[in-house]
Amino acid sequence: MFSIFIPEGEPWYSPDRRAVDAERDIVVQLKNLTGRAPGKAFVLTHGDMTVPFHTAEWDGTDPKTGDWYFASEIVSFGTSIYLKGDRDVPDYAFGNDEEARRWRRIAAEALLVFGRDYNGFKYPQEQVRVMLNDELLTRWHFGYDG
Repeated sequence: MFSIFIPEGEPWYSPDRRAVDAERDIVVQLKNLTGRAPGKAFVLTHGDMTVPFHTAEWDGTDPKTGDWYFASEIVSFGTSIYLKGDRDVPDYAFGNDEEARRWRRIAAEALLVFGRDYNGFKYPQEQVRVMLNDELLTRWHFGYDG
């Protein structure tokens, strides 16, 4: 399960913050914003694998409860135009579609913990959602209690 790591002695806004799943040796870190369109560019690392991806973000209203929520969706996975140039992160080619789907789901889980700015756990889980396969998911879908 993912948690937020902030290096000791660093402020909450440290550029070295990251979402970490120590058990699975996976790190997801914000690297850039996406400009005018709301969204962010991230890098997922696992061993020597580095996967760039970027998201779109929006605010929504739950149709059943009328409550506000924040949502994100991975719009590019394995490449990101927002990580080119001075932040050049090479594209990553998955071995097959199943491998790409598995890692995309892991990245989606990390986004729920990330929230808007490494603060996903500060919100009730129904207020932070991620779109995956045309379904809005919360931390509950990944086994998190709160």
